[in-house]
Amino acid sequence: EATYVRLRGGAVIASRMAALGQMASSGAHEINNPASLITYNMGYLSRFKDSLIAVGDKYLSESDKIGILDWNSAKNEAIRAEKVIYDSIKRISDTVKGLKEYGKVKDSDYRELNLCDCLESAVRLTGFFTKSYTQNLSVQTVAEPVLIYGNSLHIEECVINLIQNACHALKNKSGSIKCSVSRRDGYGIISVEDNGKGMSPEILERIWEPFFTTRGDAEGTGLGLSITSRIMKEHRGKVDVKSEPDKGT
Repeated sequence: EATYVRLRGGAVIASRMAALGQMASSGAHEINNPASLITYNMGYLSRFKDSLIAVGDKYLSESDKIGILDWNSAKNEAIRAEKVIYDSIKRISDTVKGLKEYGKVKDSDYRELNLCDCLESAVRLTGFFTKSYTQNLSVQTVAEPVLIYGNSLHIEECVINLIQNACHALKNKSGSIKCSVSRRDGYGIISVEDNGKGMSPEILERIWEPFFTTRGDAEGTGLGLSITSRIMKEHRGKVDVKSEPDKGT
């Protein structure tokens, strides 16, 4: 009976993954159209922003208000927002490409990359999200590049999954998340640590299962850690998890 249950569970997961793959390929085209429109219109907005900044620098002092911000802060925020939007559009385009070629990672997709850059990019891309969950996010990298051979988009996807999980684990906005890059025993290591609600041994045993989630029916797909584990195996890496209830992960 136990064997039957395991086989039936595996068949259900395989069926759901196949359905997910079909939805992904059909959805990729629908995602691509608005992404192209955003890219086209951002070109105009970027030129408009540059002209406004030129006029503002000429006629405004740093203390003059634009909305709720002083001119210097407003200008820097516009520049930052533009970069985040362009980075996000590129991620959408790369993700659409990845959906069309899911499971077909090729050696040609791999390059030498710096894990510090991957972490900083993931933190930047999740900035709008993490602000809703914590006021205490810290990032620590090392001065020398931590170089590996891999796919930067996939590594960033792993880190984004971990950061999002850490956010959902926090009890309130005073909770903290610490992200870091280090080296140990020939490995480059990205670590994401939270002081949230933690996990019981029973939950820890199941976190790698596709579609397993503790966030209820309305939130989460239960695929984040499953995808993270797969990506790490493709990169000849691994994921280590340490967690205790009420002490964090």
